[in-house]
Amino acid sequence: MTDLIKKIAAKFPKTYREDIEQELFIESCECEKRFDPTRGTTLFSFCYPSLFYKALHWVEEQRNYLAVGDESYRLDRPETTEQDMDPVARWKKLDPVEQLIYRLKHWRGMSLEEIVQEFSDVIGIKSRKTLSKKLIQINQKLDL
Repeated sequence: MTDLIKKIAAKFPKTYREDIEQELFIESCECEKRFDPTRGTTLFSFCYPSLFYKALHWVEEQRNYLAVGDESYRLDRPETTEQDMDPVARWKKLDPVEQLIYRLKHWRGMSLEEIVQEFSDVIGIKSRKTLSKKLIQINQKLDL
């Protein structure tokens, strides 16, 4: 689990990484408690979305404060709602084909070429360029 935590933390600015790793370690303990191996998924696949969105939410919260010396001040920024940060709600924004594409690319680690070669009939995309554009749309729907 430590490798997954470091991998996720590496996606964020260096100034936050140590704190993110600490937050994600706590969250990973909760994920491990909820994990059910009989549901046909790996621990990595199960925990990744929760850990990633936990880190994203933590960074967003840090950006809402301005530190001046020993004092911190809340900035007047729009609040991020729990629904905005809920990984399940974000995932439900995707249609089944978009979910499949995301899983193949990010959870299975397949290249764009591999996805097009093996799943073009299922996803209805025949070129790497079109798939790349589709992944950008998917990330926008997920607010990544």
